[in-house]
Amino acid sequence: QQQGNSRGMARESDALHLPGTVDVDSPSWTSDVCPVLRSWGFARLRLSQSEAALVQELYDSMDAVFRDERSGTQLEISEREIDRLDQRSGYIFGKHRHMFELHPGCSSACRLGRASATAAV
Repeated sequence: QQQGNSRGMARESDALHLPGTVDVDSPSWTSDVCPVLRSWGFARLRLSQSEAALVQELYDSMDAVFRDERSGTQLEISEREIDRLDQRSGYIFGKHRHMFELHPGCSSACRLGRASATAAV
């Protein structure tokens, strides 16, 4: 049975179909991923082996930061920058999760390079 409404609510049958994988080698991948993110809140990306290795290295590095309080403090986004969603870079202590955001070219991204804690560098 399919149930939907005019407000764009997903039908029961939609839950059975996950979004396709977006290949980052495609020249249009950034525009291809937007509707997937809007609909699902996440996207599956196909990465090259070197990109996948880099992602794993980043996860491992952030795991070390999450375990090291001094590193987390040095990388934390300041209170004055917390509401600048697309113009902040750093560590965010969330109530239910911790996140690390990178937005190149913003002033807080430059600050990250001055961190000295072992896990932060």
